[in-house]
Amino acid sequence: MMKVATVSMERCAGAKSTVALMEVSLEEGQAFFANRSAYEVAKSMVYKGDEPLVNVTAKMCTRSTDREYRMRQRKAQLPDTELHRLQRFGMNRMWRNDIFPSDLVLQMCLMAAAQLGGDEAVQNFLDETVLADRTTSVRSYVQSNPHLVERKVLEDRQDHEGSSLWWV
Repeated sequence: MMKVATVSMERCAGAKSTVALMEVSLEEGQAFFANRSAYEVAKSMVYKGDEPLVNVTAKMCTRSTDREYRMRQRKAQLPDTELHRLQRFGMNRMWRNDIFPSDLVLQMCLMAAAQLGGDEAVQNFLDETVLADRTTSVRSYVQSNPHLVERKVLEDRQDHEGSSLWWV
């Protein structure tokens, strides 16, 4: 089981995700997205409840493909650094469906959801987020891997990260 995946959004008509927003300067935003060249950057309307926030547009990292990544790199006249880095680990594709989230990234996402949005955000993340196979929910994955939510693991992570604890 290869655990290397990070988190990205995927466009899905009618889907709702509970997220935390942060306001950043243009320079900070450009630097942030420049370091995430493997992803497509998409814009989204922002809602508070059912009401759209006027004059607020969010940008987020969304799923892409190896082909789209190469096209963006060529257009920007940049090397395929992400693919070269993966090849050092014997991987010949960036976007694949047979990988799993790293325990640390998944735990941090769930703790952030708990801290920023409480139980509603945690439940949304567990049920609306799927693994790279685009079928298995995070809730199902966590239930099959209970070590991810053991009290000791999360308490250690909380001490290290200063985040809230959550329970599935």
